[in-house]
Amino acid sequence: MNESMDRLRDEMAKMHDHPGVQAVGEYLCRRLEDDAEIAPAFLAEGKSLTGAFSEIEAYARKHQKGGMCCVSDSTAWEVVCRYYGIPEEARKITETHAPAQETASSRHANHMYEVLDLDALLGGM
Repeated sequence: MNESMDRLRDEMAKMHDHPGVQAVGEYLCRRLEDDAEIAPAFLAEGKSLTGAFSEIEAYARKHQKGGMCCVSDSTAWEVVCRYYGIPEEARKITETHAPAQETASSRHANHMYEVLDLDALLGGM
């Protein structure tokens, strides 16, 4: 588990100016602390936080409406699990990770991405 955690944190340090990679990395570190059995997935050759974030971006592009998309923690987790090849039985969102009842003040704490503005994210491509 320590090697996986170190790898995630090292990439987060290298990509310190990328808020999306930071959000995914922080979330995965919390998941890893709760379930050490998923640790080997984060050591897979060719897999990275940047790649995981790119998969979430691709999901958001596919599901956007009017240039916007909301990606919940549970949806982002499913996308990341598929990317890293985490088995189905390890994908269950535990009570500590399930989105809580939302209030205006808790909205950002409960979701990795509240609203993803693809134009802003992609620099108005």
